[in-house]
Amino acid sequence: KEDGMEDQVLGLVVKKERPDLEEQNQKLIVNVAQGKKTLTDLENQILYLLSSAKGSLLDDASLVDTLQNSKVTAEEVGEQLRVSETTKVEIDKARESYRPCAIR
Repeated sequence: KEDGMEDQVLGLVVKKERPDLEEQNQKLIVNVAQGKKTLTDLENQILYLLSSAKGSLLDDASLVDTLQNSKVTAEEVGEQLRVSETTKVEIDKARESYRPCAIR
């Protein structure tokens, strides 16, 4: 509970002192969530197509196209998530310099 309040105060302090950093952090959180949702949606679509496929899976053009598109999309989203994680570490380092203000 105390850590949650401290993090909230930290967010307010950083927002006041470095609004660019806090904005970047908020965008990053949204982008990561959207990327994870995209991957989940792709998995669900593939599972649906696999479960509803009739006959040979290789003969189902819709399934094959979806699998190919999903592979490309998953690679793109995965790369975005890796970049986001690296950026998150950098943002967190910068935010931590304001932690003493948040503890008060």
